[in-house]
Amino acid sequence: MKAERVVLDVRHILAQLDIRFEQYEEWKQLTEQTEHTERLDRRMEETNWFHEQSAAGYSYEMEARNAI
Repeated sequence: MKAERVVLDVRHILAQLDIRFEQYEEWKQLTEQTEHTERLDRRMEETNWFHEQSAAGYSYEMEARNAI
């Protein structure tokens, strides 16, 4: 009887650990996806900033050429 209780307790603990591991794996995957998305967002912001700077520089250069 006592051994059966121990077996049931161990099975319950293992089931809980399995659930926790699955939750951890899901969390880990979501975290990696979020970090990847954040990196992509930063790259897009940097790219947009460089394009804006290039466009601004080009228009200043054209204004200077037209003034000459």
